[in-house]
Amino acid sequence: MKFGDVSGTSRGWDGYVSDTACRHPFQNQNWNCWTGRPDEPVHAGIVENALGSDGYPTLNWKVTGSTESLGYLFGGSSDVAVTAYPVVGGFLKRGTDGYYRFDSGTQYARYNRATQRMTLTDGARGNSSSVPNFTPFNDMSDGPDDYDYEFGMSVSGELYMPAGGKIDGKDMIFDFSGDDDVWVFVDGALALDLGGVHGNRGGTINFTTGNITYDQSDADWWTVTRATTLSEAFSRVGKTWDPTPYKKHTLSLFYLERGRGGSNCFMRFNMPTLPTGTIELAKKVMFGDAVPVDDTTFSFAVFIDYNPEDSTKHERFTGTYDIIDSTGTRIASDVSAADGVVRLSDGQIARLKAPPGKAIHVTSTYYVTELGDWSASYDTTAQGKALTRDTLGLTTPLYEVKDVPHVEFDNAVKPADLFDATIDKQCDNCPADARFTLLATIGTTPFAGSYDLVAADGSTKRLATTNGLITLVAGQKAVIRNIVGGNRVTVREVNADGEAFEEDTFLAPDYAMGGGALTGTATVPSDGGITGTTKRAPELGAGDNLAITVTNHAKTVTIANFPNTRVIVAGTGGWMDGDTFDIQLTPVTADGATEAYGSTPMPPSCADATAGHPCRVTIAKGNDSTGTAAFGSVTFTTPGTYTYRVTQIADSGAHQSSYSYSQAEYLVTVTVSATDKTAATLNADVTMRRTADDLGQGASDTIASMPGATDTSKAILDFTNTNIKATALPLAGSHAGLGNLICVISLLLAALALGGVLAFVERRNRDA
Repeated sequence: MKFGDVSGTSRGWDGYVSDTACRHPFQNQNWNCWTGRPDEPVHAGIVENALGSDGYPTLNWKVTGSTESLGYLFGGSSDVAVTAYPVVGGFLKRGTDGYYRFDSGTQYARYNRATQRMTLTDGARGNSSSVPNFTPFNDMSDGPDDYDYEFGMSVSGELYMPAGGKIDGKDMIFDFSGDDDVWVFVDGALALDLGGVHGNRGGTINFTTGNITYDQSDADWWTVTRATTLSEAFSRVGKTWDPTPYKKHTLSLFYLERGRGGSNCFMRFNMPTLPTGTIELAKKVMFGDAVPVDDTTFSFAVFIDYNPEDSTKHERFTGTYDIIDSTGTRIASDVSAADGVVRLSDGQIARLKAPPGKAIHVTSTYYVTELGDWSASYDTTAQGKALTRDTLGLTTPLYEVKDVPHVEFDNAVKPADLFDATIDKQCDNCPADARFTLLATIGTTPFAGSYDLVAADGSTKRLATTNGLITLVAGQKAVIRNIVGGNRVTVREVNADGEAFEEDTFLAPDYAMGGGALTGTATVPSDGGITGTTKRAPELGAGDNLAITVTNHAKTVTIANFPNTRVIVAGTGGWMDGDTFDIQLTPVTADGATEAYGSTPMPPSCADATAGHPCRVTIAKGNDSTGTAAFGSVTFTTPGTYTYRVTQIADSGAHQSSYSYSQAEYLVTVTVSATDKTAATLNADVTMRRTADDLGQGASDTIASMPGATDTSKAILDFTNTNIKATALPLAGSHAGLGNLICVISLLLAALALGGVLAFVERRNRDA
C-alpha cells in the first residue's frame, strides 16, 4: 500500500508515489494511484474477498502482485511507520431517526489522545470533497500545511438480524461514503468494496433485502467487479448468507485515507449491535387485530453456565441489566436482578451483565423461563418455536451464547383477552353545536387507531386518531374496540390542542367509569380525568367491556321577564273590551338588519320560532287602557353578543279598524361573558334602545342599561296605539253616522289646513 498523490512532491510532502508513475496515461489503472477526475471510480479487488486468517484484509495477488496482510496498517502487528490509537467513544451518535451516524460534512471530529475519545464539533470545514473535512489528528483551525493525512480506521462489532429484518419498521442498513479505501466485511466476506485513491464514493448494504448498491457503477476498464448482493458476496468465499432472525453476524470495516488531498467520511447504520460477553432478552407482543398497546410487565428467569469449560451448572442470573427500547435507545441502566427476575414490557430488550466474579463467555450455555401462566391471554413462542411448560412457566431449549446471543419471546394476544371501551359524552344546558375533546390513553400511550363514532340516533361511522384526541358533541359516543386486557385506560377532557382543559363556558367535567372489564375502582389521576385497570383473561369474561361517561355542565345566565312590554291605548274610547294586541320578538344581527334564527337563544315558548312562525306574545287589557306582558325567561350558555328586535303586529285586535297602531321599534342587546374560569355562572349586560317612535320615525333613545342583569321587568318597552273610532263618535251604528263621521273628519282637515294658512299669514304680518 502506498500513500501520496500526483502532486505530492511539489509541496514537500513525503508521499511514496512518484510523479512519473502516477502521471502515466494509464495512471488510473494503477491501484496505488488516484483514479482520476471527473468520475474518480473505485479500484475494486485490491483485497481478497475473504478476511485473512489474522482477521485483516489481505492484498489480492491478481491486482497488486502481493498477498501481504494489511494487519500492519490496522494494528494487527507492530510497524515503525504505524501507531494505533484505540477509540473508546464519542464518534458515532444516535439520532432521533434511530440511526447511528457520523458525517464530516456537518461535524468535525478530532481524536483526543488523553481520553481516547473522539470530540465532535458542529460544523464542517467545507462543502467540497476536495476539502479536508475528516482529519481526526488535527484541530479545525489548522492550516493546509499542517494536515495529518495518511491515516486509517477500523471498526468492528457483532450484530443480529431482527425478526422481519427491520428495525422500528425500517430496513436494516449500513451506509458509507468517503475517500479513499473502504472495505466492509460481513462474517469475513467482502460485502462493500470502495478501494482505491478516489474522491467521495459511497455504497450501502441493505441487510433486509440483501442488496448491495453503490453510487457509481464499476468502471468498464477495470477488470474486477463487485458483488451486488450479500448472497453473491458469501458465495465468492464458499459461504451461504443466513438471514435467519436473531442470527449473530460480525461486521468489520477498514478505512484508509492515503490520497493526501481532500478527506471526508460519512457512516450511517441502524443495525442492532451486541457487545461481547452479554446476552440479550427481548419481549414482543403480537397484537393481530388488537389495539397495539400492552404495558404489561413480563418476568423472566435466566439460567447461565458461567464456567462452561469445567462445569455444566446453570445458575440463576442475579446480575444487572440495561433496558433498551424498540428504537435502540437505552432507557435504563444497571437494573438489578438480585431477586433472580428480569422484567420487561412490550418492545423492550434486556442486555444482561454477569454478576461480580462471573463472566458470560461465548461458549456459555443458558436457557430462559418466562415466569407465570399467561396461557389464557397469549400464545407464547421464543425464537419462533413453542416452549416447554414447567412449574415456573414456559422454558426455552438450551442455547449457546456464540450461536444465540439474543432471545426474543413473542406473545400473540388471544381474542379472549380483548374488550371494548365506550366513551359517552353528556352535557347539561349545552349548546347543540358545542364540541368537546377527550384524550384517551391506553397504558401510558395515547390511543392511535380507528374507533366507532356513534351518534345520538344510533348511526355509526368509522373515524381515526393518531394522538388519542377524540372530538364529541353531547349525546355522542366513541367506541374503541379490541383493547388488550390488563391495561390501564385513562380518559381526560382537554382543550382542542390537547392542553389541559380550561373553558370559560363549562365547569370542570364529571367522570364515571364502570363495566364488567373494570377491576377494582377507578381513580382520578393527578392531571385529572379518570383511570382504571382492566381485567385479564380468564377473569375477563365474554362481553365484559369498559364504560366511561364524561359529563359537562354549561355555565349559564338566565334573564327573567325578557323583555317586558306594554301597550297603551290613547283616544277618548280607550281600550275596547275584549281587544288584544300582539308584540313580536325577532332575533337579528347586531345592526338589526338581518334575522338570526337558530343562533340566538329564545324564550322556551319560542324555542322553535322561525321567520314563518315568529315569536309573539299577546297583551290583553289591564287597568287604565294599558296592558303588559313579557316573553318569558331566556337562558344563555355561550359568551357572545345577542340582539333582538321588538315590534308590534299591526291589525291584531278584534276591532282592527278602530286603532292607529304603534310603529315603534326597539333593539335589545345582551352581552354575555364569563367573569372567570371558576365561576359557575355567566354574566349578562342588557341594553335597550328605541330605534323608531310610534309614528315610525327614526329615533335613538336609550330605554335601559342594565349590567349584570337577571331580570328586566323594570325596563318597559312601550307601544302607544290610538282609538281613532271613538274620537269620531257619538254618531255610530248607522250609515248616517258614518257619513257624519266622514263630514266631521273633512271639516277637521279643512280647519287644520286653514289654520295652517292663517298662522302663516299672521306670522308674516307680525314679521312685517
